[in-house]
Amino acid sequence: LWYASFHNGLAATPYAILVDEEEQNVVIAVRGTLSLEDWVMDLQYLPQPLDKVGDLCGFDGNGHHCHKGVLTRCKWMYNDIKKQRVLKHLYSSNESPYKEYKLVVVGHSLGGGCAQVLSLMLRPSFPSLRCYAYEPPGCIFDDVLSEDCKEWITSIVRHDDVVPRVTQPNLESLRDEFFDVVARIKVPKSRVFHDVRSPCPESHLASRNKAILCPKNEIDRDTAFHQQVQKFRNERAAKNLTGEVSVKLYIPGRIIHLVDTMGDETKYVPYWASRYEFNSVILSGRMLADHSIPPLVDILRSLNLDDVHEVRTWHADDKEGEDEEVEIFSFVPFSNPQGKIPLILIAFAVIACIMAAWSNQTCKYVTRN
Repeated sequence: LWYASFHNGLAATPYAILVDEEEQNVVIAVRGTLSLEDWVMDLQYLPQPLDKVGDLCGFDGNGHHCHKGVLTRCKWMYNDIKKQRVLKHLYSSNESPYKEYKLVVVGHSLGGGCAQVLSLMLRPSFPSLRCYAYEPPGCIFDDVLSEDCKEWITSIVRHDDVVPRVTQPNLESLRDEFFDVVARIKVPKSRVFHDVRSPCPESHLASRNKAILCPKNEIDRDTAFHQQVQKFRNERAAKNLTGEVSVKLYIPGRIIHLVDTMGDETKYVPYWASRYEFNSVILSGRMLADHSIPPLVDILRSLNLDDVHEVRTWHADDKEGEDEEVEIFSFVPFSNPQGKIPLILIAFAVIACIMAAWSNQTCKYVTRN
């Protein structure tokens, strides 16, 4: 360890500079999301122009954009690295034994996004630089810049991890799909609430959805609800066509997608994925758990890269399936695959709240004047 900064604020980001003598690398490691300030910067995902930053750091940023919050943090790190002069000492000092070491920038989650942007800022000074981003946010660079970064950036995504899929277009698409499902409900909402809270085997989903939802082509479009939703969508669509919001951001560089082929987290298969594959949020019971770093370390260590697998990937020219196939999975995210245990726990929690409120009103041991 040569240097570590533990400052954490809206701009300040904890990071460390280390020397790996075994692999002959100088490593800049950026911490991921942990504090409230980190969450604030995560949510500032609107595109920010890179022209001024490019002029300062020595790369062509004209017409390119990146994640606003991540860029704010990388500006602070870039200035702090120059101020501390650690890299200059490691690479420029005549007495340094590390002058021939490669520079590697790594990070997880928000730290992975920061590593990607920081590598872009440092690369003019360190052409052999490499960046490895583990489960980074899905909205870092624009399309062209994401493609150009394949030479030095590698991103790793685990199965259903939600963070690499959280982008403004994906969230708006998820919102629209939710409104579409609500508009298709043909039974009282109380029945829907009861049904989605009850366990449902996957083999029964099609019949249950058919009893609850009407076909898409039979949606009543004359209701006040549908008209308000359509008005809201038109306003959002018009806004997204103007200004910086119209720029779509993606996961940059080459992307390794770790797929759980068995469904029980016992065997993962890596393959080179397209950044366009992560164009929707997958609602599953493991969408948050797949973002954890300790299991990811074990997965990477256990991979057998000599195995050959056939993996069907998504392509832009693939046609969408029939409506019937889509409808089968409409309520999968709301089913209860864990059985009755979560429902029992919820019942106990409700009873506990009721008993606590009742005891506060009837207890005679403590009285107030």
